[in-house]
Amino acid sequence: MKNIMLSSWLLIMTILSTSCGDDDTKAEEAQKKCKNLISVFTSRFEICFPDYPEEVVAFKKTMESTMDCKKAIDVKDSYNTCIDMTTVLSCDNFLSLSLPSSCQNVITLEK
Repeated sequence: MKNIMLSSWLLIMTILSTSCGDDDTKAEEAQKKCKNLISVFTSRFEICFPDYPEEVVAFKKTMESTMDCKKAIDVKDSYNTCIDMTTVLSCDNFLSLSLPSSCQNVITLEK
């Protein structure tokens, strides 16, 4: 299961970028979308590992602790496409971190 935690960390690094910013309205929306993204990825993980509920919980906790959504300040325009494509992504692609290009740096966190 160490590979699962490593995979979740690598997944997080793929979907994040960092920046400086201060637009509160934009940040609030980014924080909501960040939380939704965690939910979507956790759901996908659960579909791929239906017999491992403890790992699903660990995956979600790793996503939440590493991806501090309180620091989200922006979301790329490709966010909706990322969500749509992730929900239909095969488990093989998800587990090998072959994510849709629309998910690359889709959430920007404040430094």
